[in-house]
Order: sequence, then C-alpha cells, then structure tokens
Amino acid sequence: MFGRPTSVSKAERERVAAHLNDFDALVSDLVKQIIAEVERDQVRNQINDIVFTPNNALPKRNDRPTKKSVYLTYHLYQAYDSSGEYLESLLQFVIANQEYYDIVDDIFDGDVAEGSEAEVFATKEFLRPVITRLITRLPDNIVEYWSRMAFRTVESFTDELLQEPNAEMYLQIVNKQSELYAVNTGLAAVISDQDDQTIQEAERIGELFFKFDQFLLDGYQADADDPDPWNAWYLMSEESALEQLRTWQRQLEKYLDTLPDAHSDLVRPLIAVDIEAWHRNL
Repeated sequence: MFGRPTSVSKAERERVAAHLNDFDALVSDLVKQIIAEVERDQVRNQINDIVFTPNNALPKRNDRPTKKSVYLTYHLYQAYDSSGEYLESLLQFVIANQEYYDIVDDIFDGDVAEGSEAEVFATKEFLRPVITRLITRLPDNIVEYWSRMAFRTVESFTDELLQEPNAEMYLQIVNKQSELYAVNTGLAAVISDQDDQTIQEAERIGELFFKFDQFLLDGYQADADDPDPWNAWYLMSEESALEQLRTWQRQLEKYLDTLPDAHSDLVRPLIAVDIEAWHRNL
C-alpha cells in the first residue's frame, strides 16, 4: 500500500500496516475455507495453485488473491452493519468473483504464459460453480443486484478487442471495468439494507478507487518492454491524466468522509498518494 509517495505519517503507516497483517490473515483463512469445500482433490489443488497462489501460468500477478477490492468491501460492510452477520460469506464471494474476473482479464490481454492457456481456462471454469455456491448463501436481493450489475464489466473486455485505442474509448472502458469494484462495494450496502443514496455512495467508492488505482498502474506500466496500447499515459496528455487522478482522489476523499472514522481512517491511506511526487518518480 505504501510503495508510492504518500502524505500518511509514519505512525499512521505503522498502525495501518498492523491492521493489514490481521486482514491478510483473515483473507488467508477465508481462502482456505473456499478451497476446502471443493470436493475433488485434483480440482481443489488446481484452484489453489492457479487462482490463489502466485504461479508461472499467470506471471503478471504476484499477489493472489487480489485484496484491494476485498478490503474496501470489508470496511464498508462493517461501517454499515456492525453485527457482521454476513461478513465472511460476503467476503468469500467477493474474493472468488474478483479472481474469476482477473483471470478473464488476463486471458483477454494475452497475459497467460504460453502453453498454460488450457489449464488457466479450465481453472476459470472450475471457479464458476464455486462462485454460484457462495452467492446462494447470501440474501436473494444480493443475487439479483449482482447479476444486473455484472454485465458492464464483461462489456469492457469486448471493447478492447473491437475498438481502436483512443483516450475517449479508454475512459469508457475503465468506467465499465470499474463496475466490478462498484458492485463489490455496493454489495456491502445492499446486504445491510441501506437506502438507495447510501448504496450509490458505496458504489462510487469502489468505482472511483478502481479508476484511481488503474491510472497509477498505467503510469508504472507505460515504460514496459511490451506495453499495452490501452494505457492512459499513451492515450492522454500527461496533464490530462494527472488532473483526472487529482479529481478522482478529491471525490474519493469526499465519499470516505461519509463513513465512520474507525473505517475511513483505515481506507484513506489507500488513496493518500502524493500525485506530484509519484509522477516525478516514474
């Protein structure tokens, strides 16, 4: 989290780092529970090795499972519902569903190691019944909400294949890709029976965080040996991309202010990036 220039104090970084250690342990336990429910040994091992463990088949992802979206959902749900009745079930679904879409993204982007394509595709399909099992443990309104919101995320994959890279189209694609994070954070509000305004605010936190994080990631990847043409720093002027980051950061801070301090203080460091210093260090 703190690999970027940040305005967070040393004491606060240490406090959040300790919290993240506890959160990582929780995610690890939830992953073990997900895997343990897979009946067949071969399938269980394959899901563990490809989905939840860094591996050579998916070499660009060295941290599995992806935790940022899960972390946001964790804190938003607890901010809305202190009882925690559905916390573990919700997080298990978000973990598995996030990994499914990350693998789909790797397949579309050609980020699967040569010779591993069939294994990765099959593993992705093994995840489908796992995800189905997990979501059916949540209230019925969650199933309806998720299925309705998921379509735009899938659209983003086809747009990259069918469209020529340009700034306007890239912003549209990133907006669609952000729907997955928006759904994950929106789930936290829906499952705790929040009103429509609160659900929309929760969705916006996930949406804005994804966009903000994606533009930062694009900055790091802009000088890659085999660059992806769909990159903000290729398709936009530097000042336009920087101003977009500043805008999203300000909007995120506003939405985080609506949460109790106990949770907003542990989420805000994710976006407390000194954008100008970060840009200078690229």
